[in-house]
Amino acid sequence: MKKAVIITSAIDVNNQFPLTYSNTRSFFSSKDRLSQTLTSIACLNNVLTKDDCIYILDASYQESYKDYFKFQNNIKFIDIKDYFPDIHTEVTTHPHKTRCECQMLIAFMEKFKEELSSYDMVYKLSGSIVTGKQIGRAHV
Repeated sequence: MKKAVIITSAIDVNNQFPLTYSNTRSFFSSKDRLSQTLTSIACLNNVLTKDDCIYILDASYQESYKDYFKFQNNIKFIDIKDYFPDIHTEVTTHPHKTRCECQMLIAFMEKFKEELSSYDMVYKLSGSIVTGKQIGRAHV
């Protein structure tokens, strides 16, 4: 069974744009957020096959992190700033986090609809969620 995993992320955030529920957009540094995303990917690599793909949708405020992921063949790094410049400012500054994430997903799903149709299963994760033993073959 061929699987696609979509990871939504914002490795580099600007805390000058608070969220509705917090004055701080993120309590983690960009370095910590990158480490969390890399750990999530390492955990996924233990259960995914060479036919599976990880799509990282990154809405970083300024810096691009694509070079950290270019050496892994099953990763497609989707820099929101490059792929969807018309929504980048809004998804990095709007106070409703879920709205921003949904807007990223909608744009991605529309643009990659045909490519994603080749997968049997499509999962959506957050870059900071999967660590350690939280995921195993039974989950995917």
